[in-house]
Amino acid sequence: MNYFEISLWGALLALVVALLITLIRFIYGPKFMDRIVTFDLMTANLIGIITIYAIVSDNDLLLDVALVLAMIGFFSIIAFAYYVKKRTEK
Repeated sequence: MNYFEISLWGALLALVVALLITLIRFIYGPKFMDRIVTFDLMTANLIGIITIYAIVSDNDLLLDVALVLAMIGFFSIIAFAYYVKKRTEK
């Protein structure tokens, strides 16, 4: 195991811890907008976790999964923003 792989596993561990912290914030968020922001952050953390694991395991298929997750996360945030805009216009 070289230094690069060790640093990748360290980054993977840090992203998993960050995902758990944002999951707690998602559950106990006081407002709806806090949950939307933490959902976007959780999506970004998952993309990072999948990408780093794809590099470590040398599995190129996981990069496609990360790309699809990024697109789903982007479109869901756009949908949330549209919903919030329509809700505040009433």
